[in-house]
Amino acid sequence: MDAAPRPHHTAFRWGVHLPDGPTPEGVRRVGIDIGPLLREAAELSGHEDTYGMGSMRGFLPRTAR
Repeated sequence: MDAAPRPHHTAFRWGVHLPDGPTPEGVRRVGIDIGPLLREAAELSGHEDTYGMGSMRGFLPRTAR
């Protein structure tokens, strides 16, 4: 018996794209203040700049503004 063919992905988008979810701007538009949550998450985050775009500890407070 032959094995069923595996799906062939032509791109890695399915594994590396940004999720299509709520954005900080969208959440603010409906009146939710996410600043305190992002600042608290920043306190728990590391200083390491893994991908050359800054650390999460630096990124999250900027997003909280």
